Amino acid sequence: MNSKMRVLLVLLLIFVSMTKIKASRDEEVMKLRQAAVTIQDRIGANWHAGFNSFGRSAIAEFEVNQDGSIANLKMKQKSGSYDYDVNCLKTIINSAPFSQMSEWIKIEFNFDFNLYNKTLLSKKNLAKAIYDPANSYSLELIEKSVPVIKRSDRQETPAHDLRQATSEIEPTKESKHALTSSDMKKIAQFKLGFPLDCQLNKDCFVTIYPSHAGEAKDFTCGRLSAAGVKGTAFSLRNNKQILDPGVSVLAVAKGKVINVDDGFADDYEFSGKEVALDGCGNSLTIKHDDDFTSSYCHLLKDSIKVKVGQRVEKATVIAKLGASGVTNQPQLHLGLKYKSIAIDPFTATDLSTPCSSAGKNYKKSMWDKLISYKSTGLRSLGVAPLEPSLKDIWSNKFATNSIAADADALIFWVHLFGQKIGNVEEVKIIQPDGSLFLSRNTLIEKNYRDALQFAGRYKSENDFQKGLWKVHYKVLYEDEVLVDADYDFVVK
Repeated sequence: MNSKMRVLLVLLLIFVSMTKIKASRDEEVMKLRQAAVTIQDRIGANWHAGFNSFGRSAIAEFEVNQDGSIANLKMKQKSGSYDYDVNCLKTIINSAPFSQMSEWIKIEFNFDFNLYNKTLLSKKNLAKAIYDPANSYSLELIEKSVPVIKRSDRQETPAHDLRQATSEIEPTKESKHALTSSDMKKIAQFKLGFPLDCQLNKDCFVTIYPSHAGEAKDFTCGRLSAAGVKGTAFSLRNNKQILDPGVSVLAVAKGKVINVDDGFADDYEFSGKEVALDGCGNSLTIKHDDDFTSSYCHLLKDSIKVKVGQRVEKATVIAKLGASGVTNQPQLHLGLKYKSIAIDPFTATDLSTPCSSAGKNYKKSMWDKLISYKSTGLRSLGVAPLEPSLKDIWSNKFATNSIAADADALIFWVHLFGQKIGNVEEVKIIQPDGSLFLSRNTLIEKNYRDALQFAGRYKSENDFQKGLWKVHYKVLYEDEVLVDADYDFVVK
């Protein structure tokens, strides 16, 4: 066979191969559209108008594994303040029968809908179609499917901060079943040291916990988490702790350093400048015995004290905490995995375990010393001559416990985490002569993972009384006292 014939044969084989690939892709697109019809049918059959019956928009993003199962489902609600409809969509999509795929596929469904009359509008504002149970195609659902990478090419990444954690791998049903009783015993027996050289609930706080079963809830089924969070955030009072004297990051167990990433600038404005590069910022990963790994994010630039291949003991100082990567406050993000499956150290369970089940294991946690769970906690408090901003508090602007008598205002401020709907805040400010300067009770009407609240008055004609002032501050939920603090300051 001459060279010209060989070239023609190669071109023919390439053409045949491309034709088969196109046919395979066309077939899979058809499967996706069939699944989309199933989803739209179930939306129409299960949707019920609620109290808020106006139009909503939402985006569902998820992956279809090669076996047709759904993984890493995330809902991105664009409008509306109620979660019921989004949870309904999750249930429907999870039940859709996707067929076997040749590749791991990432899919995005766009929903524009009206709860009142059960109509769906397409992303491109096509004419609306009223749901008709007799006609499965009467609802037009526009989907965008994008083949991203084959599963064999998918890469593991260190646990990132809250905004990056959604890109990590959510445990699938398969991985859940892959954990044997022997695995669960190993997880329960593996003990962790505290990852920061600080005093818990005084200098540092646990403010974000891993999310369980895609519910965006922590292991108590509380609100100190968010969709896709795979790790734990240990937050400081303010930036000053990072700069002076600095906070050491400690290895949670003995092991071998397998990854170090350094050189990212620390951003004390928390502007997210490094988002395009690496949300985790300066980081490192340690491989421990029995297939465990721990990852540490947001480390101080040039502070990492270990190298790849180096062995460390539990509580070894491995770095200083910084403000690198994408983080909205001074905090360490700690990720823990067993055989590449994210684990909640507070419950010794993987993250596919529902919070209602995981929380039962709280007293069997993986920590050497049980870490108390606080739904609402006091970070810091103080007095200021003007209304403070959160940026002021992070920068420790109002560090002194005194103000001038001729200040423009006298403002008592508190910085909390986990303020929740239904909490009642009580503030009483007593002047040096014993008289009441201010008394206020406030019902909290929104959930805040991070809250700055303050109370006070602007100066009238006379200066503020000189001497020792006293503040009594409480946060209550029903009959439970969540925060109880007394604070003294001086007016000079």
